[in-house]
Amino acid sequence: MKLKIGKQYRRILVVLIIIWIVQDSYHYHHKYKPIDLTSKESIIQSLKSDKELLSKVSTIMLEKMEGTEEKVIRINARGLDGYRTYHNEALREVFQKYDLIFIQISRISDLKISFGIGRKREGVTYYGFYYKEDGQPKTWGAVGELKESGDGYEYESPGNYTYYTEPAGDGWFYYETIYYRGLVL
Repeated sequence: MKLKIGKQYRRILVVLIIIWIVQDSYHYHHKYKPIDLTSKESIIQSLKSDKELLSKVSTIMLEKMEGTEEKVIRINARGLDGYRTYHNEALREVFQKYDLIFIQISRISDLKISFGIGRKREGVTYYGFYYKEDGQPKTWGAVGELKESGDGYEYESPGNYTYYTEPAGDGWFYYETIYYRGLVL
């Protein structure tokens, strides 16, 4: 009889531990309410309201670039170089709120910090936002000349994609790239 009571306590303890782990994991991954990523306008509005948070993350990326010869440094959402390995609350909040797949700082042609959104949008292959200290828009892949288009700038490649970027204020820009599939004649 005594042995059965001990087994029951162990089972209850194991169940409670499992519940605690699941609850803690859920809280860790859903602490910050995701923003509306369905439109360019909602993302631009979020950039304006999250200036302080995005500034902290930009500072983290700039500090990572200091004292290194690296041309590109990237923090991914998952993997060995994922944001969780940094144990930084600002990184965690930005990755979760914006559903990012990466943050990348690049100094290939000039300094730019890019934030790639992981969610898919109808008709858009890649989209996100970036920061440039000089406040000048940047082309996708540092190729081509931007032409004014609507509230922003556009680049149409001779081959297979169109790139659009729009200022969001204070050096921040929204971007989207549309790759065309199939035969280009």
